Amino acid sequence: MEFSYPLRALRERRHVTNTSTLVSEETKEKKRGSMAAALRTLFSTRHMLMLSLALNLSLMLKMIEEKSSPAESLIIMEKLQPKLIAEVSPSESTQQGRFEAPQPHFSAQETGDTPDDEDSIVNLDHGDPTMYENYWQQMGDRTTVVIPGWQFTSYFSVASNLCWFLEPELANEIIRLHGVVGNAITDGRHIVVGTGSSQLYQAALYAYTSSGASEPVTVVSAAPYYSSYPTATDCVKSSLFRWGGDARVYDGKGPYIELVTSPNNPDGFVRDSVVNRSGGILIHDLAYYWPHYTPITSPANHELTLFTVSKTTGHAGSRIGYVMLNGYFSSLHFI
Repeated sequence: MEFSYPLRALRERRHVTNTSTLVSEETKEKKRGSMAAALRTLFSTRHMLMLSLALNLSLMLKMIEEKSSPAESLIIMEKLQPKLIAEVSPSESTQQGRFEAPQPHFSAQETGDTPDDEDSIVNLDHGDPTMYENYWQQMGDRTTVVIPGWQFTSYFSVASNLCWFLEPELANEIIRLHGVVGNAITDGRHIVVGTGSSQLYQAALYAYTSSGASEPVTVVSAAPYYSSYPTATDCVKSSLFRWGGDARVYDGKGPYIELVTSPNNPDGFVRDSVVNRSGGILIHDLAYYWPHYTPITSPANHELTLFTVSKTTGHAGSRIGYVMLNGYFSSLHFI
C-alpha cells in the first residue's frame, strides 16, 4: 500500500501531461488554420486585381511626371480620368487557394441591363474604349452625323483615286485632324481605309512579301508586344510570312518585317526599331500616338503607318482603321 499512492499520482501526472499536450496541439492546429485563411484572403483575386491596378496607375503617374511639367500633368490627368471601380467576389475555387480569372464584363448596351457603377468589373484581359462614351453623350447633337439615303450606293467613292472606296469627306477629316494634332505627315501620302487596323496589318504583310520566296518572311516585334500580333500573323497559316517572336533576339539572315508600336502596347513606352541591319521592312503601328496618350514630339514620317479610330476617338464599334503610305508603288501593292 505504501507504493500505491506514488503510482496513482504518477498516472494522474501523466494524464494531465497528455491532456495538456493534446490541448497544445489543437491550439497549434487552430493557429495554422487561421494563418492559412488569412493567406487565402490576402492573395484573393480581388486583392491581386487591386494590386495590379495600383501598379499600373503608379507607372502612368510616373511617366506623366517625367515627361510633363506639373501644369501639363494636371491637364493630362483630367483628360484621362476614367471611372475605375473594381468589385470582385471571391469564388469557391479562389477560397480553395486557386486563382480564377474574372468573367468578361459586358456593357449595358450589350446586356440591356441598367449600368451599376458599384457592380462594375475592370477586365484586365482586353480593353474596351467605353470610357469615351460619356464624353460623346455630353457633346449631343454637335457630333451627330446624318447620312442621306442616296449616298453610298456605288462601289466607287472616287474611281480615279488609288483607294477608290475611300469617302472624300473622311479623307479630308483625317488629313485635317493630323494637321491639327501634328502627329503625322500627310503630304504626299496615300490613305487606305480598312475594317480596323488588324485587316490593314494583314494586308501589309501580303503587300510586302512575295510568292516566289524560298521561305516565309519572318515577322518580329520587340517584347513586350501586342498580344494579338502572333495570332493575326499566323491565323491564315500563310506560306508567305510567319511570326518570329521577339525582335531583340532575332538573328536571322533573310528578309524580315519588324512591327514598331509606339507608344507601345502594353507598356506605353515610345519605341524605335531594334533590328540593326538592312534587308528589313518596318511597319509602324501608331494607334496610341495621340496627345491623350502621350506627348506629340514630332510628326511621324514613315513608309507605312497604321492608325485606328478605336484609339483616336473611342469608336471601336465603327471598325474603321486606316494606313498612310509613302510612295505610289508600295501603295499599289497594298491595294
